Amino acid sequence: MGIVGLDTLGSALTRRLDEHGIGHTVTDLNNRLLQAHLAGGGSAPAGSPYDLAQVCDLILLAETSDATAREAVLGPIGVVHALRPGAIIVDLSDTSPQSSPALARALYAKGIAWIEATPIGSPADARAGTLTLLTAGPADALERVAPVLSAFSAKILRLGELGT
Repeated sequence: MGIVGLDTLGSALTRRLDEHGIGHTVTDLNNRLLQAHLAGGGSAPAGSPYDLAQVCDLILLAETSDATAREAVLGPIGVVHALRPGAIIVDLSDTSPQSSPALARALYAKGIAWIEATPIGSPADARAGTLTLLTAGPADALERVAPVLSAFSAKILRLGELGT
């Protein structure tokens, strides 16, 4: 399992997963954030989203803008170039409503599932395990990742398919 994006939410997610003994690999497009996070210990590093996708079939995307989410997913070192069919991306990013469906379409064509997961709460809530997630995407993919999401979420609500 991997996390792309180590700003406030991504960092809180990694710490919560560490507390629950859920191993994960992390990366960030900003090497300064990656190095600062690694100084705290716990997570295995990957040099890029591409490198992370080579070793992970589940990726939590926690980017802070449409541009960084797009770069991490579709850019030259994006996860799309390394993920295998059957992989799942859970998008927890702070992006516009149009961003997630556009990225999802590019991945569905490769057999990669995309779950949009809008977090209700703060990074502190993620750290405490009390987030609420409003999700959309394939029900079978959500079922597969629910145990990981439950580590930092008290409620996971599926609203339907992506774009509904």
